[in-house]
Amino acid sequence: MKKTSIFDPGIILLFIMVLILSATGVFLYGKVRVNKLERAFDQEEPVPLMLIITDGEEILTSQVFLYQLSTGKGALIDIPANTGALLPGYEKIGSIETLFDSADPQSYLDMVGGLSGLEIPFYLIMNLENLGRVVDLVGGVETFIPNPVDTEIDGKYILLPSGGFIMDGSKAAIYLRYGDPGESESEKVSRAQSFLKSLLDGLGNSAQRISNPEVAGVLEESLTTNLSQRSLVTLTRAMEALDVQNMVQLRLRGTSRSVDDQELLFPHSDGRLLRETIAQTINSLKSEEVLSEGDLQVALEIRNGTSVTGLAGRTSQLYQSFGYDVARIGNAEENYDKTVIIDRMGNQQAVKRVADVIKCNNILIQTGIEEFEDEIDTRIDVLIILGKDFDGRYCKE
Repeated sequence: MKKTSIFDPGIILLFIMVLILSATGVFLYGKVRVNKLERAFDQEEPVPLMLIITDGEEILTSQVFLYQLSTGKGALIDIPANTGALLPGYEKIGSIETLFDSADPQSYLDMVGGLSGLEIPFYLIMNLENLGRVVDLVGGVETFIPNPVDTEIDGKYILLPSGGFIMDGSKAAIYLRYGDPGESESEKVSRAQSFLKSLLDGLGNSAQRISNPEVAGVLEESLTTNLSQRSLVTLTRAMEALDVQNMVQLRLRGTSRSVDDQELLFPHSDGRLLRETIAQTINSLKSEEVLSEGDLQVALEIRNGTSVTGLAGRTSQLYQSFGYDVARIGNAEENYDKTVIIDRMGNQQAVKRVADVIKCNNILIQTGIEEFEDEIDTRIDVLIILGKDFDGRYCKE
């Protein structure tokens, strides 16, 4: 009886075909992952990327980075980890940080996407140790510390001098983890965003070196991400065009309430104001018109020229959600039928942006208006007097 050869040509051919198909599948999968980011950058819409830095299981900062490669414009949007929401799967109100899992952050990304109105396809997650490695990889990050840090963390004496300097990886981890008892929440957010701006700038400046496969491999190993190594190289090359100096910095604003012994931040209007702010920011990122952070650094005064109680206070929250500084609120001496916006700064572009938030077309220049010459604080750039035509969100025609 003839024995079947283990080297049967048919079996060998089948084995070779399986190998070829497997290799082709792996190759195509890798190409798809790479092309997702490349195709995203080719689109007309800004690309959202979630940036998360953790300390153990705690989220230190959670930011949505929006980037429009065609204009080089970017924005950072702070989403606090203690944001309160109805948690899917838990059927209760809690912190969105409850949903976070660094190994599988999709539930967290979906929640942030719902709050922001964005679909967030990409993410980069770093713990403090790996953050230090990335900072050292790009040669440090440029940082400005207004006040010297002199404290003790976990039994270790920490000293960071004030002023501007290049911070290495170990100091960067301390800088993000450190919390000044006198630091306000807005200052804490600004500190994290300024750090991330410097880090993104460092990635862009190191793009050529990171294109080396060995260096790119170190970067990939330092991140938890759904981007391939080639995609990370694509990202760093894209950062070369980022206009860091004029990046827009925004944050989710809301009302703090204690729920089950947790201090939670509930977004104003269930996140509607944040989504409107982001929609306006996206239009600015896509535009070739230069929009600097200075356009948002406008001191506003808001006065209530109606009989509606608390209207100025609620409107100040609206403008703050768009990143504006509201220096003062109060009541007008008389009621107004139409909302009026008074320009004291002479920057028509910036004042027009202020007016567009509430869709007000009644803009006046202060010079020559005797009614307002003496009563406006010189520190105020724009005075907004709300009239009966303002419905709490927009001015009606």
